[in-house]
Amino acid sequence: MTITRFILIVILIGLLTSLYSQPCKDGRSNKKPNPEQRAERITQALNEKLSLSPEQFERIRAINLEAAKKIGEVLKTLPEGDRKARHLALKPIRQHTQNQIRSVLTPNQLTKLEQFHKERKQKRKECQQHHKKMQATTALNLYPNPATTNATVETELPKPADIELIILNHNGNKVQTFSYPNQNAGKVSIPINTNNLQPDTYTIMLVAKSKEGKPKRFVRTTKLIVGQ
Repeated sequence: MTITRFILIVILIGLLTSLYSQPCKDGRSNKKPNPEQRAERITQALNEKLSLSPEQFERIRAINLEAAKKIGEVLKTLPEGDRKARHLALKPIRQHTQNQIRSVLTPNQLTKLEQFHKERKQKRKECQQHHKKMQATTALNLYPNPATTNATVETELPKPADIELIILNHNGNKVQTFSYPNQNAGKVSIPINTNNLQPDTYTIMLVAKSKEGKPKRFVRTTKLIVGQ
């Protein structure tokens, strides 16, 4: 195997991995695409970058559909959140898929993948920086903690948003909900009256919904201990 051929295979693996993983997805939704939708989306992305012929499009869509179904079955057997197990389990499927797709593409199309791979890599880098910034600016500070009569939640909003503050008990049930619409960007302080809360450990959930840019919605949580 020549160095050039090896590089092209690596590029295609990276492309397929990034398309299946959907990096930097703002405004996250619990609704996941079915295998047909996933296969169509991935094939359309390849078509936009590589100008597939009708025959190539149908062959690659069939390959992606088979891969999407296999990935879905494998993910059902894996513990949620175990990224290492996920990577190891999906690696052979992705390698087999890239070999199949590579056999369909022309040398010129494989060359175009290099630029596509660079673009995706840069996007992942920008998304990682974005999420780090969001985590830093929207962290919750809570004091005093433990609290007896009153507590204060502070956070930093990167942009104007409507805020909903939810208090959950140790069973995850809502105890209290407060709404604070039209909050300006910057530091926000929210008082909490704990007089009506029984001594226990509670989860404070702050939900901020913005009408500008992305993400449209973000959630931060922290623990509150209410003493005697």
